[in-house]
Amino acid sequence: MTKTLRLFYYFIALCPFINQAQIHFSPFVEKATGSWPETVAIGDMNNDGLNDVVLGTSSYSSTNDWKILVFLQNTNGTLSPYTDYSYMPAGHAPTMDIADLNQDGLKDVVIAADNTICIFYQNSNGTLNPMTTISTSQLVSSLKCADINNDSKTDFAVAFIDSNYVSTYIQGTAGNFTAQNYPLPNTMSIDELEIGDINNDSKKDIVCVSVSPSGIYSLKQNATNGFNTSVYTTILGITGIDIGDLNGDGKTDVAYTKYGNTPLSKIGLLYQNTSSQLYNSAIELSAYDGAELIEIADLNNDGKNEIIVAHGGWENASVYQKNSSNVFSSYSLFPIPISDHYNLQGMAVGDINHDGKKDIVVADVNRGLIILYSTTTLDINENSSKASVVVYPNPTTNYLSIENKNNLELSYEITDTNGKILQNDILNRNSHIDVSQLQAGFYFITIRNEFEKTTYKFIKN
Repeated sequence: MTKTLRLFYYFIALCPFINQAQIHFSPFVEKATGSWPETVAIGDMNNDGLNDVVLGTSSYSSTNDWKILVFLQNTNGTLSPYTDYSYMPAGHAPTMDIADLNQDGLKDVVIAADNTICIFYQNSNGTLNPMTTISTSQLVSSLKCADINNDSKTDFAVAFIDSNYVSTYIQGTAGNFTAQNYPLPNTMSIDELEIGDINNDSKKDIVCVSVSPSGIYSLKQNATNGFNTSVYTTILGITGIDIGDLNGDGKTDVAYTKYGNTPLSKIGLLYQNTSSQLYNSAIELSAYDGAELIEIADLNNDGKNEIIVAHGGWENASVYQKNSSNVFSSYSLFPIPISDHYNLQGMAVGDINHDGKKDIVVADVNRGLIILYSTTTLDINENSSKASVVVYPNPTTNYLSIENKNNLELSYEITDTNGKILQNDILNRNSHIDVSQLQAGFYFITIRNEFEKTTYKFIKN
């Protein structure tokens, strides 16, 4: 495709979005990692309440082959030089996630490649213990953590290369897992999986990208915490997926990419169907060339999720926002280095400098860790004077004032962006909550009475 034609398609995509763009990033930052970065995740790796970055490498040189690199966040919002931990060498790119995998309240790292799952448990010193391993009979392609069976313990699910099933690993006693396989008829291999409630029954389900045949397998969890026969949805040319609420109805939807040059490059939206079906018919939108990685996140704090895409072989990341009609139709481009390709778990989104704004990190096999720091002006939701509870000021420095207009018995809970509870107590009719000890950043306060609860977002300066 000529440069002129590509720019024409880009202009057409932007037309409905002119004067509505809100998302902004600083120029990209890159950090050398030695070997090939393949997978990246964000989480608190030393229990200080700040998000850190963890990157997994494969093999390229003798420097940092088959290692996880932990970039701890400093109190000033910068990232420290990495600390490296070796895991089992493999022949395929790794897949990784971060979660509490032994019920001690600390985030751990699980990384898998070939037929070995390696777990690095965080210790009380803010470092990682030597790995423990779980062997699998097939080559792992994708791994995700979640509380699959709603018992308040973190489990994980695994997909495999050249295999026609997925496995769940359910945590029993702390750090001990029991595997169970679930068949995916007719598939030859699974590239990526996600875990979430895709049929609005409050149970975690599994969604998988099938290489052959090309499409999505959806496994719905049943009443006994197992999984029903999978449902197959044909999507020719599908590359990557993510799940999240895309239309503001509180239900989990699916977004996917199709790799190719414009006009073949696409993103697709599968909205959850309120009837017995899983999804409505797919809606596909034009994408910048080489759409590959995809994430769903609210980047500007307006309560509406954006769609973030990284493009293999091209020099930009793209972000889709809702237009004035509250639908996705266009994207904005943000320069990053050209990468020949990306591992399908090679991008993550989260606040990594505690300014309350979600940043983007990418594992780039050519350049290392790539960071787009958000400079977006957050949409702070001002509370109506007609509301029964008013929270102010926002942003704040020392105190949050709570005006309880209906004189109901209230309680409150303040959490960070990871969901960690930082403060909670009973509220008087009109109360002042001391938040001076909180670090600068983005927080949530949930106010409860006997009838309902309401969550407000606030910024601590």
